[in-house]
Amino acid sequence: MEGQLYHRLPFPPVAPLQLTSFAEHLANDTIRVTVITADGEQPELKDDHTFRKPIFFLEVLYHPIFPESTLIYDFKMNDFLIPDEDTTYACTFFEMPRVSTKHHIIRYEPMYDPDTIGIVHHILVYICGNNVIPTSDIGDCYGSDPRFSQCMSATLGWAVGGEPFDYPLNCGNSVGSEGDPLYARLEIHYSNFENKEGLKDSSGIRITYTPDLRPYDCATVMIGIFTFPIHFIPPGSEAFRSYGLCNTHLMEDILGEPIPDLTVQTFLLHGHLTAHGLRLMHYRNGTLIGSLGEDKTYDFNFQQVRNLPRAVTIKMGDQIVVECTSNTMDRESVTFKNPPNYSTMESCRYCPEKSDPPKRSGHTEMKMKRKMGFLRCFIWSKNQFFFKKEFAAINDNS
Repeated sequence: MEGQLYHRLPFPPVAPLQLTSFAEHLANDTIRVTVITADGEQPELKDDHTFRKPIFFLEVLYHPIFPESTLIYDFKMNDFLIPDEDTTYACTFFEMPRVSTKHHIIRYEPMYDPDTIGIVHHILVYICGNNVIPTSDIGDCYGSDPRFSQCMSATLGWAVGGEPFDYPLNCGNSVGSEGDPLYARLEIHYSNFENKEGLKDSSGIRITYTPDLRPYDCATVMIGIFTFPIHFIPPGSEAFRSYGLCNTHLMEDILGEPIPDLTVQTFLLHGHLTAHGLRLMHYRNGTLIGSLGEDKTYDFNFQQVRNLPRAVTIKMGDQIVVECTSNTMDRESVTFKNPPNYSTMESCRYCPEKSDPPKRSGHTEMKMKRKMGFLRCFIWSKNQFFFKKEFAAINDNS
Protein backbone atom coordinates (compact mmCIF):
# COMPACT_ATOMS: atom_id res chain seq x y z
CA MET A 1 0.00 0.00 0.00
CA GLU A 2 1.35 3.38 -0.97
CA GLY A 3 1.49 6.40 1.28
CA GLN A 4 1.79 6.37 5.02
CA LEU A 5 -0.52 5.79 7.95
CA TYR A 6 -0.03 8.11 10.88
CA HIS A 7 -1.65 9.46 14.02
CA ARG A 8 -2.42 13.12 14.50
CA LEU A 9 -1.95 14.66 17.93
CA PRO A 10 -3.44 18.18 17.57
CA PHE A 11 -1.85 19.59 20.74
CA PRO A 12 1.34 18.93 22.71
CA PRO A 13 1.09 16.02 25.19
CA VAL A 14 -0.23 16.89 28.62
CA ALA A 15 1.10 15.65 31.94
CA PRO A 16 0.29 11.98 32.66
CA LEU A 17 -1.75 12.89 35.73
CA GLN A 18 -4.02 15.09 33.63
CA LEU A 19 -4.28 12.52 30.87
CA THR A 20 -5.39 9.68 33.14
CA SER A 21 -8.89 11.04 33.71
CA PHE A 22 -9.88 10.68 30.07
CA ALA A 23 -7.39 8.12 28.77
CA GLU A 24 -10.15 5.60 28.08
CA HIS A 25 -11.73 8.00 25.57
CA LEU A 26 -8.62 8.80 23.56
CA ALA A 27 -8.87 5.95 21.08
CA ASN A 28 -12.53 6.18 20.04
CA ASP A 29 -14.39 9.16 21.45
CA THR A 30 -14.81 12.82 20.65
CA ILE A 31 -12.80 15.11 22.95
CA ARG A 32 -14.06 18.65 23.52
CA VAL A 33 -11.16 21.06 23.87
CA THR A 34 -11.60 24.50 25.43
CA VAL A 35 -8.89 27.15 24.99
CA ILE A 36 -9.03 30.28 27.16
CA THR A 37 -6.93 33.35 26.47
CA ALA A 38 -6.15 35.87 29.22
CA ASP A 39 -3.58 38.51 30.14
CA GLY A 40 -3.41 37.62 33.84
CA GLU A 41 -2.86 34.41 35.76
CA GLN A 42 -6.57 33.85 36.48
CA PRO A 43 -8.36 33.36 33.13
CA GLU A 44 -12.13 33.73 33.09
CA LEU A 45 -14.50 31.60 31.05
CA LYS A 46 -15.93 34.38 28.88
CA ASP A 47 -17.20 33.89 25.35
CA ASP A 48 -14.96 36.55 23.82
CA HIS A 49 -11.87 34.86 25.32
CA THR A 50 -12.89 31.25 24.77
CA PHE A 51 -12.49 28.89 21.83
CA ARG A 52 -14.14 25.46 21.85
CA LYS A 53 -13.61 22.68 19.35
CA PRO A 54 -14.45 18.94 19.27
CA ILE A 55 -11.60 16.77 18.03
CA PHE A 56 -10.50 13.16 17.71
CA PHE A 57 -7.42 13.15 19.91
CA LEU A 58 -5.90 10.14 18.17
CA GLU A 59 -7.06 9.89 14.58
CA VAL A 60 -5.98 7.40 11.94
CA LEU A 61 -5.27 9.29 8.71
CA TYR A 62 -4.13 8.33 5.23
CA HIS A 63 -1.77 10.64 3.43
CA PRO A 64 -3.67 11.20 0.15
CA ILE A 65 -2.03 10.43 -3.18
CA PHE A 66 -3.45 12.17 -6.26
CA PRO A 67 -2.28 10.98 -9.70
CA GLU A 68 -1.77 13.62 -12.38
CA SER A 69 -4.78 12.16 -14.17
CA THR A 70 -7.29 13.26 -11.49
CA LEU A 71 -10.49 15.02 -12.51
CA ILE A 72 -13.17 16.80 -10.48
CA TYR A 73 -16.95 16.80 -10.75
CA ASP A 74 -19.53 18.74 -8.72
CA PHE A 75 -22.96 17.82 -7.41
CA LYS A 76 -24.32 21.17 -6.17
CA MET A 77 -27.29 23.46 -5.96
CA ASN A 78 -27.37 26.66 -7.99
CA ASP A 79 -28.83 29.54 -5.96
CA PHE A 80 -31.64 27.40 -4.57
CA LEU A 81 -34.11 29.57 -2.63
CA ILE A 82 -34.44 27.96 0.81
CA PRO A 83 -38.03 28.05 2.10
CA ASP A 84 -38.62 29.96 5.34
CA GLU A 85 -39.60 26.73 7.07
CA ASP A 86 -37.94 24.78 9.89
CA THR A 87 -37.04 21.75 7.78
CA THR A 88 -36.63 21.27 4.03
CA TYR A 89 -35.35 18.25 2.09
CA ALA A 90 -34.45 19.50 -1.38
CA CYS A 91 -33.57 17.04 -4.16
CA THR A 92 -32.54 17.10 -7.79
CA PHE A 93 -30.83 14.76 -10.25
CA PHE A 94 -27.36 14.85 -11.79
CA GLU A 95 -25.64 12.80 -14.43
CA MET A 96 -22.68 10.83 -13.18
CA PRO A 97 -19.38 11.74 -14.87
CA ARG A 98 -19.41 10.55 -18.48
CA VAL A 99 -16.20 8.62 -19.10
CA SER A 100 -15.36 6.00 -21.71
CA THR A 101 -13.47 3.70 -19.32
CA LYS A 102 -13.77 2.74 -15.70
CA HIS A 103 -12.59 5.35 -13.16
CA HIS A 104 -12.29 5.40 -9.37
CA ILE A 105 -13.59 8.14 -7.09
CA ILE A 106 -10.79 8.64 -4.54
CA ARG A 107 -11.97 11.72 -2.62
CA TYR A 108 -15.05 13.79 -1.91
CA GLU A 109 -15.42 17.06 -0.09
CA PRO A 110 -18.17 19.48 0.91
CA MET A 111 -18.73 22.67 -1.07
CA TYR A 112 -19.85 25.32 1.40
CA ASP A 113 -21.97 28.33 0.62
CA PRO A 114 -20.87 30.98 3.15
CA ASP A 115 -24.42 32.39 3.32
CA THR A 116 -25.95 29.14 4.52
CA ILE A 117 -23.40 27.71 6.94
CA GLY A 118 -25.31 26.55 9.99
CA ILE A 119 -28.48 25.93 7.98
CA VAL A 120 -27.25 23.06 5.81
CA HIS A 121 -27.73 19.97 8.01
CA HIS A 122 -26.49 17.27 5.66
CA ILE A 123 -25.67 16.60 2.00
CA LEU A 124 -26.14 13.16 0.46
CA VAL A 125 -25.61 11.74 -3.01
CA TYR A 126 -27.66 8.63 -3.84
CA ILE A 127 -27.04 6.45 -6.88
CA CYS A 128 -30.00 5.61 -9.12
CA GLY A 129 -31.02 2.61 -11.15
CA ASN A 130 -30.52 3.20 -14.85
CA ASN A 131 -34.27 3.02 -15.48
CA VAL A 132 -34.90 6.29 -13.65
CA ILE A 133 -36.19 9.27 -15.64
CA PRO A 134 -34.28 12.24 -14.20
CA THR A 135 -35.39 15.85 -13.95
CA SER A 136 -33.42 19.04 -13.52
CA ASP A 137 -36.14 20.47 -11.29
CA ILE A 138 -35.62 20.78 -7.54
CA GLY A 139 -38.35 19.19 -5.47
CA ASP A 140 -39.31 17.76 -2.09
CA CYS A 141 -37.23 14.60 -1.62
CA TYR A 142 -40.05 12.82 0.17
CA GLY A 143 -43.03 14.46 -1.46
CA SER A 144 -45.27 13.42 -4.34
CA ASP A 145 -42.59 12.92 -7.02
CA PRO A 146 -41.95 9.15 -7.10
CA ARG A 147 -38.72 9.53 -9.07
CA PHE A 148 -36.77 10.64 -6.01
CA SER A 149 -37.71 7.45 -4.15
CA GLN A 150 -36.10 5.38 -6.93
CA CYS A 151 -32.63 6.45 -5.76
CA MET A 152 -32.17 5.27 -2.18
CA SER A 153 -28.62 3.91 -2.06
CA ALA A 154 -26.37 6.58 -0.55
CA THR A 155 -22.82 6.61 -1.83
CA LEU A 156 -21.45 10.01 -0.70
CA GLY A 157 -22.37 11.92 2.42
CA TRP A 158 -21.50 14.96 4.50
CA ALA A 159 -22.97 16.16 7.81
CA VAL A 160 -22.28 19.02 10.22
CA GLY A 161 -18.59 19.31 11.10
CA GLY A 162 -17.45 16.90 8.40
CA GLU A 163 -14.21 17.43 6.50
CA PRO A 164 -13.01 16.18 3.09
CA PHE A 165 -12.78 12.41 2.93
CA ASP A 166 -9.93 10.56 1.20
CA TYR A 167 -10.65 6.94 0.39
CA PRO A 168 -8.30 4.28 1.77
CA LEU A 169 -5.33 3.96 -0.54
CA ASN A 170 -6.26 0.49 -1.75
CA CYS A 171 -9.75 1.24 -3.08
CA GLY A 172 -11.99 3.63 -4.98
CA ASN A 173 -15.68 4.03 -5.83
CA SER A 174 -16.33 2.74 -9.34
CA VAL A 175 -17.78 5.01 -12.02
CA GLY A 176 -17.91 4.58 -15.80
CA SER A 177 -17.84 0.79 -16.09
CA GLU A 178 -20.63 -1.29 -17.59
CA GLY A 179 -23.53 -1.35 -15.18
CA ASP A 180 -22.36 1.57 -13.06
CA PRO A 181 -25.12 4.13 -12.37
CA LEU A 182 -25.69 6.86 -14.95
CA TYR A 183 -27.57 9.22 -12.62
CA ALA A 184 -27.47 10.34 -9.01
CA ARG A 185 -29.84 12.16 -6.68
CA LEU A 186 -28.52 15.08 -4.64
CA GLU A 187 -30.29 15.61 -1.31
CA ILE A 188 -29.69 18.59 0.96
CA HIS A 189 -31.40 18.88 4.33
CA TYR A 190 -31.89 22.51 5.44
CA SER A 191 -32.66 23.40 9.07
CA ASN A 192 -33.92 26.99 8.90
CA PHE A 193 -35.12 27.22 12.49
CA GLU A 194 -35.04 31.02 12.47
CA ASN A 195 -37.31 30.99 9.39
CA LYS A 196 -35.07 33.38 7.48
CA GLU A 197 -36.39 34.58 4.13
CA GLY A 198 -34.57 35.09 0.85
CA LEU A 199 -31.66 32.72 1.56
CA LYS A 200 -30.13 31.16 -1.53
CA ASP A 201 -27.83 28.17 -1.42
CA SER A 202 -25.17 26.73 -3.74
CA SER A 203 -23.80 24.00 -1.48
CA GLY A 204 -22.92 20.52 -2.66
CA ILE A 205 -20.28 17.79 -2.87
CA ARG A 206 -17.20 17.69 -5.12
CA ILE A 207 -15.65 14.39 -6.12
CA THR A 208 -12.12 13.68 -7.31
CA TYR A 209 -11.79 10.70 -9.66
CA THR A 210 -9.11 9.10 -11.81
CA PRO A 211 -8.63 6.44 -14.52
CA ASP A 212 -5.68 5.07 -12.49
CA LEU A 213 -7.54 2.24 -10.81
CA ARG A 214 -6.80 1.02 -7.31
CA PRO A 215 -6.81 -2.68 -6.38
CA TYR A 216 -10.34 -2.77 -5.00
CA ASP A 217 -13.79 -1.29 -5.61
CA CYS A 218 -15.38 0.42 -2.60
CA ALA A 219 -19.03 0.99 -1.79
CA THR A 220 -21.10 2.09 1.21
CA VAL A 221 -23.49 0.13 3.40
CA MET A 222 -25.87 2.16 5.58
CA ILE A 223 -27.16 0.56 8.76
CA GLY A 224 -29.49 2.22 11.22
CA ILE A 225 -32.96 2.59 12.66
CA PHE A 226 -36.00 3.58 10.66
CA THR A 227 -37.92 5.88 12.98
CA PHE A 228 -41.00 6.78 10.97
CA PRO A 229 -43.86 6.48 11.80
CA ILE A 230 -43.82 5.05 15.35
CA HIS A 231 -40.62 6.10 17.06
CA PHE A 232 -40.55 8.43 20.07
CA ILE A 233 -38.31 9.27 23.04
CA PRO A 234 -39.72 10.22 26.45
CA PRO A 235 -38.56 13.43 28.12
CA GLY A 236 -36.17 13.43 31.06
CA SER A 237 -34.17 10.43 29.85
CA GLU A 238 -30.47 10.53 30.66
CA ALA A 239 -29.54 7.49 28.56
CA PHE A 240 -32.37 6.18 26.38
CA ARG A 241 -30.93 3.32 24.32
CA SER A 242 -32.33 2.16 21.00
CA TYR A 243 -31.22 -0.69 18.78
CA GLY A 244 -31.27 -1.60 15.11
CA LEU A 245 -30.29 -4.94 13.60
CA CYS A 246 -28.85 -5.85 10.21
CA ASN A 247 -28.81 -9.57 9.38
CA THR A 248 -26.36 -9.86 6.51
CA HIS A 249 -27.78 -13.19 5.31
CA LEU A 250 -30.68 -11.17 3.88
CA MET A 251 -28.29 -9.69 1.31
CA GLU A 252 -27.85 -13.04 -0.39
CA ASP A 253 -31.54 -13.90 0.03
CA ILE A 254 -32.67 -10.73 -1.72
CA LEU A 255 -30.02 -10.67 -4.44
CA GLY A 256 -30.35 -14.38 -5.09
CA GLU A 257 -26.63 -14.97 -5.44
CA PRO A 258 -23.58 -15.48 -3.22
CA ILE A 259 -21.87 -12.36 -1.86
CA PRO A 260 -18.18 -12.39 -0.91
CA ASP A 261 -16.86 -11.24 2.45
CA LEU A 262 -16.98 -7.48 3.00
CA THR A 263 -13.89 -5.69 4.28
CA VAL A 264 -14.83 -2.59 6.29
CA GLN A 265 -12.24 0.19 6.49
CA THR A 266 -14.07 3.39 7.45
CA PHE A 267 -17.24 4.47 9.24
CA LEU A 268 -19.42 7.54 9.76
CA LEU A 269 -21.67 7.91 12.82
CA HIS A 270 -24.73 10.10 12.31
CA GLY A 271 -27.37 11.09 14.83
CA HIS A 272 -29.34 14.20 15.75
CA LEU A 273 -29.36 16.55 18.72
CA THR A 274 -30.55 14.03 21.29
CA ALA A 275 -27.71 11.65 20.38
CA HIS A 276 -24.91 11.39 22.94
CA GLY A 277 -23.39 8.01 22.11
CA LEU A 278 -23.30 5.63 19.14
CA ARG A 279 -21.95 2.10 18.73
CA LEU A 280 -21.82 -0.26 15.78
CA MET A 281 -21.38 -3.80 17.14
CA HIS A 282 -20.30 -6.85 15.14
CA TYR A 283 -21.76 -10.27 16.03
CA ARG A 284 -21.05 -13.72 14.61
CA ASN A 285 -23.17 -16.71 15.59
CA GLY A 286 -24.71 -14.65 18.37
CA THR A 287 -21.37 -13.68 19.94
CA LEU A 288 -19.99 -10.14 20.02
CA ILE A 289 -16.65 -10.27 18.19
CA GLY A 290 -15.78 -6.61 17.81
CA SER A 291 -16.72 -3.06 16.89
CA LEU A 292 -17.18 -1.35 13.53
CA GLY A 293 -17.09 2.09 15.13
CA GLU A 294 -18.18 3.84 18.30
CA ASP A 295 -18.17 7.19 20.05
CA LYS A 296 -19.40 7.41 23.65
CA THR A 297 -19.22 11.22 23.60
CA TYR A 298 -20.77 11.84 20.18
CA ASP A 299 -21.01 15.49 19.13
CA PHE A 300 -23.65 16.52 16.58
CA ASN A 301 -21.40 19.36 15.43
CA PHE A 302 -18.52 17.04 14.55
CA GLN A 303 -19.66 14.31 12.17
CA GLN A 304 -16.56 13.07 10.39
CA VAL A 305 -15.80 9.91 8.43
CA ARG A 306 -13.22 7.98 10.45
CA ASN A 307 -10.77 5.23 9.52
CA LEU A 308 -10.69 2.02 11.53
CA PRO A 309 -7.26 1.18 13.02
CA ARG A 310 -7.38 -2.06 11.03
CA ALA A 311 -9.74 -3.51 8.43
CA VAL A 312 -12.60 -5.70 9.67
CA THR A 313 -14.07 -8.62 7.71
CA ILE A 314 -17.83 -9.17 7.64
CA LYS A 315 -18.95 -12.64 6.58
CA MET A 316 -22.41 -13.31 5.23
CA GLY A 317 -24.51 -14.37 8.18
CA ASP A 318 -22.90 -11.92 10.60
CA GLN A 319 -25.16 -9.52 12.48
CA ILE A 320 -24.52 -5.78 12.82
CA VAL A 321 -26.24 -4.06 15.76
CA VAL A 322 -26.56 -0.29 16.08
CA GLU A 323 -26.83 1.04 19.63
CA CYS A 324 -27.83 4.67 20.02
CA THR A 325 -27.94 6.50 23.34
CA SER A 326 -30.10 9.62 23.64
CA ASN A 327 -30.32 12.29 26.31
CA THR A 328 -33.55 14.29 26.72
CA MET A 329 -32.94 15.74 30.19
CA ASP A 330 -33.46 19.22 28.72
CA ARG A 331 -36.87 18.38 27.23
CA GLU A 332 -40.27 18.48 28.89
CA SER A 333 -42.30 16.75 26.19
CA VAL A 334 -42.06 13.60 24.13
CA THR A 335 -39.78 13.86 21.10
CA PHE A 336 -41.35 12.36 18.00
CA LYS A 337 -39.82 11.54 14.67
CA ASN A 338 -41.39 13.42 11.80
CA PRO A 339 -40.96 12.11 8.26
CA PRO A 340 -38.98 11.21 6.45
CA ASN A 341 -35.34 11.03 7.52
CA TYR A 342 -33.37 8.13 8.97
CA SER A 343 -32.50 9.16 12.51
CA THR A 344 -29.39 7.04 12.70
CA MET A 345 -27.16 6.19 9.79
CA GLU A 346 -24.02 4.21 10.40
CA SER A 347 -22.11 4.19 7.11
CA CYS A 348 -19.46 1.53 6.58
CA ARG A 349 -17.24 1.74 3.55
CA TYR A 350 -16.24 -1.68 2.33
CA CYS A 351 -14.17 -3.33 -0.39
CA PRO A 352 -16.18 -6.21 -1.83
CA GLU A 353 -13.93 -7.35 -4.65
CA LYS A 354 -10.87 -6.80 -6.78
CA SER A 355 -11.32 -4.12 -9.42
CA ASP A 356 -9.35 -6.15 -11.97
CA PRO A 357 -10.72 -9.30 -13.68
CA PRO A 358 -11.86 -11.84 -12.78
CA LYS A 359 -14.88 -10.14 -11.22
CA ARG A 360 -18.63 -10.11 -11.32
CA SER A 361 -20.16 -8.65 -14.43
CA GLY A 362 -21.16 -5.00 -14.50
CA HIS A 363 -24.80 -6.09 -14.67
CA THR A 364 -24.47 -8.05 -11.43
CA GLU A 365 -22.54 -5.24 -9.73
CA MET A 366 -25.25 -2.74 -10.70
CA LYS A 367 -27.86 -5.19 -9.45
CA MET A 368 -26.19 -5.18 -6.04
CA LYS A 369 -25.96 -1.40 -5.93
CA ARG A 370 -29.50 -0.90 -7.15
CA LYS A 371 -31.01 -3.31 -4.62
CA MET A 372 -28.95 -2.18 -1.65
CA GLY A 373 -31.37 0.67 -0.96
CA PHE A 374 -34.30 -1.75 -0.99
CA LEU A 375 -32.40 -4.09 1.28
CA ARG A 376 -31.73 -1.31 3.75
CA CYS A 377 -35.35 -0.19 3.89
CA PHE A 378 -36.57 -3.79 4.15
CA ILE A 379 -34.42 -4.46 7.20
CA TRP A 380 -35.30 -1.22 8.94
CA SER A 381 -39.05 -1.36 8.34
CA LYS A 382 -39.01 -4.89 9.73
CA ASN A 383 -37.05 -3.86 12.81
CA GLN A 384 -39.20 -0.89 13.72
CA PHE A 385 -41.94 -3.29 14.83
CA PHE A 386 -39.49 -5.58 16.62
CA PHE A 387 -37.65 -3.13 18.82
CA LYS A 388 -39.65 -1.37 21.50
CA LYS A 389 -37.08 1.41 21.87
CA GLU A 390 -35.52 3.26 18.99
CA PHE A 391 -33.36 6.28 18.60
CA ALA A 392 -33.29 10.04 18.21
CA ALA A 393 -36.66 11.31 17.24
CA ILE A 394 -36.42 14.54 15.53
CA ASN A 395 -39.10 17.05 16.11
CA ASP A 396 -38.04 20.29 17.73
CA ASN A 397 -34.51 21.06 16.56
CA SER A 398 -33.19 17.49 16.48
